[in-house]
Amino acid sequence: MYKIMDGIYIGNIWDAYDLESIEKNKIKTIISLLDNNEINNDNELYKKNIILKKYNILNEYKYRYVILQIAEDIFNIINGSGDNILIYCFDCKSLSIVVIIYYLIKQYNYSYEKAYNYIYNINPNIEIYPAFILELQQL
Repeated sequence: MYKIMDGIYIGNIWDAYDLESIEKNKIKTIISLLDNNEINNDNELYKKNIILKKYNILNEYKYRYVILQIAEDIFNIINGSGDNILIYCFDCKSLSIVVIIYYLIKQYNYSYEKAYNYIYNINPNIEIYPAFILELQQL
């Protein structure tokens, strides 16, 4: 799990199961960007009053604009919440990175390059699909 800034964390599927880290970081909202939404600890999260929001990207993944629509939705969730949020995808290399870059561009008027470098300094294991890069650069 990587802390991006106060209240915002990104991670991989294993971070979504790490209840100890979730509690330690006071995460109250978890956003899943898994292609098939395999997370199945909903009941444990519910017991801890943690909100789990799932996006099913697999069926629409070929449409590159879908991730930006999802990023806009998550942007609004982040700005509308005072809670700590974990955004995760399978390996924390692409989809969660795209969402955070989108957030940095919209919230702080970062250029794509500045947002990318900001994230890269926290998590250098980035593999963003070229189509997503083009879309983010046009924001």
